[in-house]
Amino acid sequence: MDIGSTGQGRPRGDDEREHPSELGRFLVLRQAGAGGMGVVYVAYDPELDRKVAVKLLHPNVSGSDREANARVRLIREAKALARLSHPNVVSVYDVGTYRGRVFIAMEFIQGVSLSAWLFEERRAPAEVVARLVAAGRGLAAAHREGLVHGDFKPDNILVDEAGRVRVVDFGLASAPDEGSGSGEARRAALSDSLPIDLSARITRSGAFAGTPAYLAPEQFDGAHRSARSDQFSFCVSLYEGLYGARPFAGEDVKALRHAIWCGPPPEPRERAVPAWLRRIVLRGLSVDPAERFPDMDALLAALERDPSRRRRRIALGIAVAAAIVVAALAYRGYLIRSLAERQGLCAGAQEELVGVWDPARRRAAEAAFLATGLPYAVDAWERTAARLDARADAWVAMHGEACRATHLRGEQSAALLDLRMACLQRRLVETRSLVDVLADADAGVVENAAQAVERLGDLDACADAASLLSAQAPARSEAAQAAVAELRELLARARALEVTARLDAARALAEQAVGAAEAVGEGPLIAEALLVRGRILEGLGDPQATAALRDAFFAAEATRDDVLPARAALELMHSAVQRLDLEGGEMWSRHLAALTERLGDARPSARRTLEAEHASVLGTLHVHAGRLDAAESAYRRALALSPADDDADHRVAGIYNNLGNLHVRRGALAEAAVELERSAALYRELLGAKHPRVAIALNNLGELALRQGAFAEADAAYREAREILVAALGPRHPNVGVVENNLGDVAIERREHDAAIDHYERARAIFTATIGEGTPPLAYPLTGLAEAKLARGEVEGARALLEEALPLREGGSPQDLAHTRFALARALVADDRGRAAELAAAARRGYAEAGPAFDRELQRVDRWVAAHPPPARPATPAP
Repeated sequence: MDIGSTGQGRPRGDDEREHPSELGRFLVLRQAGAGGMGVVYVAYDPELDRKVAVKLLHPNVSGSDREANARVRLIREAKALARLSHPNVVSVYDVGTYRGRVFIAMEFIQGVSLSAWLFEERRAPAEVVARLVAAGRGLAAAHREGLVHGDFKPDNILVDEAGRVRVVDFGLASAPDEGSGSGEARRAALSDSLPIDLSARITRSGAFAGTPAYLAPEQFDGAHRSARSDQFSFCVSLYEGLYGARPFAGEDVKALRHAIWCGPPPEPRERAVPAWLRRIVLRGLSVDPAERFPDMDALLAALERDPSRRRRRIALGIAVAAAIVVAALAYRGYLIRSLAERQGLCAGAQEELVGVWDPARRRAAEAAFLATGLPYAVDAWERTAARLDARADAWVAMHGEACRATHLRGEQSAALLDLRMACLQRRLVETRSLVDVLADADAGVVENAAQAVERLGDLDACADAASLLSAQAPARSEAAQAAVAELRELLARARALEVTARLDAARALAEQAVGAAEAVGEGPLIAEALLVRGRILEGLGDPQATAALRDAFFAAEATRDDVLPARAALELMHSAVQRLDLEGGEMWSRHLAALTERLGDARPSARRTLEAEHASVLGTLHVHAGRLDAAESAYRRALALSPADDDADHRVAGIYNNLGNLHVRRGALAEAAVELERSAALYRELLGAKHPRVAIALNNLGELALRQGAFAEADAAYREAREILVAALGPRHPNVGVVENNLGDVAIERREHDAAIDHYERARAIFTATIGEGTPPLAYPLTGLAEAKLARGEVEGARALLEEALPLREGGSPQDLAHTRFALARALVADDRGRAAELAAAARRGYAEAGPAFDRELQRVDRWVAAHPPPARPATPAP
């Protein structure tokens, strides 16, 4: 079977042959398994182009509390699994309903249950322990999240074709301190609404929950399930795997309970198990929970301390020791003779920098910077050159250290040395490509040069042995090696052009790189090329950017490097948030969180960077959704995860900017001014006064001035921002559309309605060309145009624009939706006072929900409602 079924039975009832063709967005392919509580289908997710498993509640469990109980179990399974992210726990993707029946979509696993795996052939104890320890790690992860499985058994453990183990069927999972709860709480838990309290107790028979043969004895007495009761179930499963039979037998619960109290039977002669292992299993099967292991981690640690391995190591050590002593004496003489010679092997790294970053290249780049005539060119050059000097010194030091680790100290294999040197060579190619661009600098390159050096590949990754070994390249012919080297040169040049704002040239190279990668035919290289192309298209505001990034994500998912799909997910999340696709942003945020968690502690630097960038984008998503407290929390987390040298990191300036913008929305204008000024100052220091990020800070300073009623200051800030953005990104970039829209807002406040219409029309044209028709950002200029037309008495035109804008506001921030609703109320009041009153009331609720920052708008609505009361209802005649 493809995924663990919910039991050994099969569905009953008249509808058992009527399988759905679709479950939510999932297209059903076939039935995979069935049991007493649900049917499992293999399905296809067209949105993410992958196969999934979907569990659907049976139609036959109806007409009593059993139906509600089963619904809660299935939803509980989805919620419990959604709280876990562990390689030994099945992943859940979605939960929904079909004709009143709950379904959950989860990871598709091609494999067999542990029961079937044990049945296939007699397994050695070491094999059984290895599989159960892997499952135990998933169980321990659940316990650390405060969850108890409640039905742990071999049928609920899957082994895929690669041998990876996953725990499934968390339908009985619950918090360890669960209680029966009040009748009211239980009725609430059994309602049709999907949110379920995980601490609520759920039973099958009213006495206990789970499969009786694997339950801990305290559960028969009605005691709460706990991590130690899961431990008992684990040891029943382990005993069964080791001995081929469960430790306790009984035809009914009473007999089973008696068997548990009598203890496990004597060890079968035909299934000898090491004494140390049997002692561990029997301790886990103790009747008294206090006599079991303190937790699953302690049990797993005991299982992994195989004393036979230690005895073999000692014996081997004694045998080898004598040989080592003899060899060491001979080797000492050789070491002394060859030390000086081998030290010479690790010299000369500085020569590798010739043609990359040497005095001649430095002079060429400096001359190009100064030739631009920019007033900040000298400062920009000094910052850029200092960073390249530091990078070159670090590269030379790491090159020498890698060589000495193999040739001098003998602590690193020659194969690992080759991997480290290949990584360092790639970093050298990236540096050379960037210096090529710097030596041909224009204004855009000067503006972005310091940031471009920061964005070169991480040198520390070339010392990460685990990552290098796990992602080492396949064997290649000489021709294939040459093709790969050429491809890496293309990618390095494309990235260098991207980070220095030469996006059109970068796009052309990225397209070449994608073709070259597909010709080479290696998944990681294809994914990397697709990601570079998608990121460049996003920078250009190309409507195809999202599709390109999605291609990169799925190509990266097929590789063994979790960092690559995580970076693609981050870009997709950022793209969705930029387009105000909040649902899409939430989805990619979940993908990113899972991928980052999967990195574990193997690559701490990469994980910390991903988590910091994720938190920053998540903060912006929360802002657009009107969740300002959550947004501030996310931004503060991003700051906490940023490097200690905050003043040298441009990302920190972006976070300050976002915090300032958030305070503007709250109406905390003094706090906003502090953060925005800090952001603008830091951007100017790091990147130059004409950098696009400075324009973003200026744009938000303009919004602050607008809210303070300083219209001249707002107009000046917006115009300076527009000038920078047009010069750097071109007149059709979405950010230029944002500033045009904001200039329209200033003109509205100044009652310059003709000028406002011009600005809003430009914003509308830019958004339509770059983001597309019918997308949420268009609601801004549509609403602004309507406001200007209302002010000019063009009510019909205003009404049409607002009817178009209103559905685009759904799902966005409450204040933006309120803005459009109130404008439409004013456009309708002459012809439909009833609907106008409803819209005004809804707008008032939106502004109230948005908080004190929108008190002025709230008062404006109140004044208008007072002047335009809703129509009186017809009087009810007296009886």
